[in-house]
Amino acid sequence: HFPITHSFEDYDYSSMIVPLNAGKNAIQFFHVTNQGVSRLDTMVITPIGSTLCSDAPTPPGGLGASAGFKRVNLSWAHSSWPSDCTVRYYDVHRSTRPGFMPSAGNRIATGVQTQSYSDITASCVTTYFYLIQAVDTAGGSVSAMALANRGGAWRPS
Repeated sequence: HFPITHSFEDYDYSSMIVPLNAGKNAIQFFHVTNQGVSRLDTMVITPIGSTLCSDAPTPPGGLGASAGFKRVNLSWAHSSWPSDCTVRYYDVHRSTRPGFMPSAGNRIATGVQTQSYSDITASCVTTYFYLIQAVDTAGGSVSAMALANRGGAWRPS
């Protein structure tokens, strides 16, 4: 069972242990109450013997974006992970709309191990909004938003 938040804007992370059989497995995700359809953005499957983290990481801080020649350079302060985590990384998300939610559809990089990223696919005539998500096997935490465009960069105060 996943926590009920009654909103697509509020979300929570949940984890469960489910034994899978060797070979192919079918995973179905559906609502079983009148509370509505649940939302599943990411599913992490870990093999036997790997350790699950005891908690999600802290959100990355101080996300800044600066427009460069044919790129947008992002940098942020590192997240803190529980000491029992061995799988940990950052995902970079981008949208042309403010207030977007991170998802697989707007993820432009995954598995980033440093606190910086250069978006070389950004168009110089488009304003982009960026989010960084710290991820471990217990879930993820999202940074504040940063905006970049051809004329310069903006950092939230």
